[in-house]
Amino acid sequence: AAAIACAQCVSFLAGALQHCAFDAVIELDPVTIDLSIGRVLKLPRCEVCGFRTDAAPPPAVRDWL
Repeated sequence: AAAIACAQCVSFLAGALQHCAFDAVIELDPVTIDLSIGRVLKLPRCEVCGFRTDAAPPPAVRDWL
């Protein structure tokens, strides 16, 4: 029951933080049930391929370059 409650809490926090200007990196330690939330600044997406600017381009784009 505790695992289900923790999973619901994590999914709620992830959904709430998706609307902020930050990405949420949520980690749950299954042994200690320790919940840690890190915030990562969202970067704009590429207008051509839709990938984040900090991510590697997809293979088709990388081969084209």
